[in-house]
Amino acid sequence: MLCTRRARRVAAIVVATLAASVFTLGMPARAANPIIVGDAIDFLRTTQISGNTPATGSGAWDTNAAFPFYTYDAVLAVAEQAQTSSTWSTSQALTAVTNFTNGAGQNPLAFMDLMADNLVTPGEAAKTLVLFAAPLGMSFTAYNPSGDGDTVNLTSLIGLPGPDGAYAPDFAFNDTLYAALATKIITGAVAPTTVAYTKAGQKTDGSWSYDHDSGTTTDADIDTTGLALMALLASGLTADDPAVQLGLHYLADQQTAGGSWEFFGSASTESSSRAMLAIAAAGFDVNSVCWRDTVAPELTGTTFVGADAAMEGFANLDGSIAAPGAFNVTYSTAQSVEGLQRSWLPITRAAPRDCITPAIPPADGGASTIVPAPIVLTPAFTG
Repeated sequence: MLCTRRARRVAAIVVATLAASVFTLGMPARAANPIIVGDAIDFLRTTQISGNTPATGSGAWDTNAAFPFYTYDAVLAVAEQAQTSSTWSTSQALTAVTNFTNGAGQNPLAFMDLMADNLVTPGEAAKTLVLFAAPLGMSFTAYNPSGDGDTVNLTSLIGLPGPDGAYAPDFAFNDTLYAALATKIITGAVAPTTVAYTKAGQKTDGSWSYDHDSGTTTDADIDTTGLALMALLASGLTADDPAVQLGLHYLADQQTAGGSWEFFGSASTESSSRAMLAIAAAGFDVNSVCWRDTVAPELTGTTFVGADAAMEGFANLDGSIAAPGAFNVTYSTAQSVEGLQRSWLPITRAAPRDCITPAIPPADGGASTIVPAPIVLTPAFTG
């Protein structure tokens, strides 16, 4: 069956023209392998919960709407893979999610409604707005995925930041980062206090930890670092800002010789995807050594593998994209699609960086090769 799907997909990779969009996006300089991405979406269909009872997860990827986790990224992955233009189409995204049904004909929208009914914190509302409402073209003030009449005001739930710029306690730092992205989408700006709060959580090596610890108590992680960089870049900072520079340097330093990133010592497609999104948000091409040698010139001349190729190297025969020992294969696959597509996320993209790409010494000691310079892209967010 998988081989048949691949054959059909190869025959169907002809880009169509479509309408209706609200965001102009800078698509990847090297488009992700559509066969691998398509197989990943097929895999997500195999892990979609069966039946027609949304209260127990039917049509989605979580069994409890009060404690969802996987559905956010799975839905966005479906919406991203459906795009056929460098201009984001909310109608195409919504159509793809609506038509993504399990064997009982249940799509994720009813479960998304139940998720909305359980929203409590600004961070939960912000994540819903960034990953669901905005890309699918739904109302922010009367959010109602399945159209059942029970609406939620996401903008009101997000509200305003506290005096210190945070939307949540330090231990929920990611909630503040999602709120920053959400307010950028809603208002076109991020509160200066939120920018300052984000910067205040940065460690001396340029990284961030999930609990906003700027010291050595809590270890840094690539996932939070990538999200923090996306939030800072969405606020209007450029790649030349010292905090952004230091964060990008950390990502360059942490990229493995194989081109991926790790989560506490283990290869991780999830962490790799967050790093890729942050690098793209700064205006760099993740597949050109140019980005790494610009932010970490001391690494010039060392082995480099493009992030897309590294990510695609984790594709499995069942269509999933996940490193061995992944936390959850559905989650890994969905976030991998986001990292490869780089279409909705990052929500903003800095002007393309113009830099000279140095030669990369080959691993076998042969003649050096020059990696092509990045292709100029359109900034991702027009709002």
